[in-house]
Amino acid sequence: MISLKTEGHVSIVRVNTIKYVLIDGDQSQVFLADGDRMMVTKRQDDWQRQLPEKYFLRVNQSACINLNFVDRVEFNPGSVAKVYLKGVLEPLVCGAEYAAQVRDFNA
Repeated sequence: MISLKTEGHVSIVRVNTIKYVLIDGDQSQVFLADGDRMMVTKRQDDWQRQLPEKYFLRVNQSACINLNFVDRVEFNPGSVAKVYLKGVLEPLVCGAEYAAQVRDFNA
Protein backbone atom coordinates (compact mmCIF):
# COMPACT_ATOMS: atom_id res chain seq x y z
CA MET A 1 0.00 0.00 0.00
CA ILE A 2 1.10 3.55 -0.69
CA SER A 3 -0.42 6.87 0.37
CA LEU A 4 -1.04 9.40 -2.39
CA LYS A 5 -1.73 13.03 -1.49
CA THR A 6 -4.21 14.66 -3.86
CA GLU A 7 -5.93 18.00 -3.54
CA GLY A 8 -7.95 17.85 -0.37
CA HIS A 9 -7.30 14.28 0.74
CA VAL A 10 -4.96 11.32 0.95
CA SER A 11 -5.76 8.10 -0.92
CA ILE A 12 -4.36 4.69 0.01
CA VAL A 13 -3.62 2.63 -3.11
CA ARG A 14 -2.29 -0.90 -3.57
CA VAL A 15 1.10 -0.66 -5.25
CA ASN A 16 0.27 -3.53 -7.61
CA THR A 17 -2.61 -1.49 -9.10
CA ILE A 18 -0.27 1.26 -10.33
CA LYS A 19 0.47 0.79 -14.06
CA TYR A 20 2.80 3.73 -14.45
CA VAL A 21 3.64 7.16 -13.12
CA LEU A 22 4.49 10.32 -15.06
CA ILE A 23 6.46 12.80 -12.98
CA ASP A 24 6.86 16.55 -13.53
CA GLY A 25 8.69 18.22 -10.67
CA ASP A 26 6.56 18.01 -7.52
CA GLN A 27 3.51 16.74 -9.39
CA SER A 28 2.84 13.23 -10.66
CA GLN A 29 0.11 11.58 -12.66
CA VAL A 30 -0.59 8.07 -11.45
CA PHE A 31 -2.28 5.69 -13.89
CA LEU A 32 -4.10 2.79 -12.26
CA ALA A 33 -5.04 -0.64 -13.59
CA ASP A 34 -8.77 0.16 -13.42
CA GLY A 35 -8.29 3.13 -15.77
CA ASP A 36 -8.40 5.81 -13.08
CA ARG A 37 -5.84 8.60 -13.11
CA MET A 38 -4.76 10.64 -10.10
CA MET A 39 -2.77 13.87 -9.88
CA VAL A 40 -0.66 13.73 -6.73
CA THR A 41 2.10 15.66 -5.02
CA LYS A 42 5.18 13.43 -5.11
CA ARG A 43 8.68 13.85 -6.55
CA GLN A 44 10.82 11.36 -8.50
CA ASP A 45 13.05 10.58 -5.51
CA ASP A 46 9.96 9.89 -3.37
CA TRP A 47 8.68 7.40 -5.93
CA GLN A 48 12.06 5.67 -6.14
CA ARG A 49 12.12 5.24 -2.36
CA GLN A 50 8.54 4.01 -2.08
CA LEU A 51 8.02 1.78 -5.11
CA PRO A 52 9.55 -1.71 -4.93
CA GLU A 53 12.47 -2.07 -7.36
CA LYS A 54 11.43 -5.65 -8.01
CA TYR A 55 8.29 -4.44 -9.82
CA PHE A 56 8.98 -0.86 -10.93
CA LEU A 57 11.49 0.46 -13.43
CA ARG A 58 12.36 4.02 -14.33
CA VAL A 59 12.32 4.23 -18.15
CA ASN A 60 13.14 7.90 -18.63
CA GLN A 61 13.57 11.06 -16.58
CA SER A 62 9.86 11.40 -15.96
CA ALA A 63 8.32 7.90 -16.02
CA CYS A 64 8.29 4.77 -13.88
CA ILE A 65 6.48 1.63 -15.02
CA ASN A 66 5.11 -1.42 -13.26
CA LEU A 67 6.84 -4.38 -14.92
CA ASN A 68 3.75 -6.52 -14.43
CA PHE A 69 1.92 -4.41 -17.03
CA VAL A 70 4.57 -4.57 -19.79
CA ASP A 71 3.05 -5.97 -22.97
CA ARG A 72 6.10 -5.66 -25.21
CA VAL A 73 9.28 -3.68 -25.79
CA GLU A 74 10.56 -2.52 -29.18
CA PHE A 75 14.21 -1.62 -29.48
CA ASN A 76 15.15 0.94 -32.12
CA PRO A 77 18.49 2.11 -33.54
CA GLY A 78 20.36 4.44 -31.23
CA SER A 79 19.61 2.42 -28.08
CA VAL A 80 16.13 3.86 -27.73
CA ALA A 81 13.24 1.62 -26.77
CA LYS A 82 9.46 1.90 -26.80
CA VAL A 83 7.70 0.22 -23.90
CA TYR A 84 4.10 -0.82 -24.52
CA LEU A 85 1.94 -1.36 -21.46
CA LYS A 86 -1.21 -3.48 -21.37
CA GLY A 87 -4.26 -1.31 -21.95
CA VAL A 88 -2.24 1.81 -22.85
CA LEU A 89 -2.40 2.94 -26.47
CA GLU A 90 0.76 5.04 -26.69
CA PRO A 91 4.16 3.58 -25.77
CA LEU A 92 6.48 5.19 -23.27
CA VAL A 93 9.78 6.13 -24.88
CA CYS A 94 12.82 4.90 -23.04
CA GLY A 95 15.86 7.12 -23.38
CA ALA A 96 19.26 5.75 -24.27
CA GLU A 97 20.55 5.92 -20.69
CA TYR A 98 17.69 3.69 -19.48
CA ALA A 99 17.52 1.34 -22.48
CA ALA A 100 20.08 -1.05 -20.97
CA GLN A 101 17.87 -1.57 -17.90
CA VAL A 102 14.87 -2.22 -20.12
CA ARG A 103 16.92 -4.60 -22.26
CA ASP A 104 18.03 -6.50 -19.13
CA PHE A 105 14.42 -6.81 -18.01
CA ASN A 106 13.29 -7.94 -21.47
CA ALA A 107 15.97 -10.65 -21.71
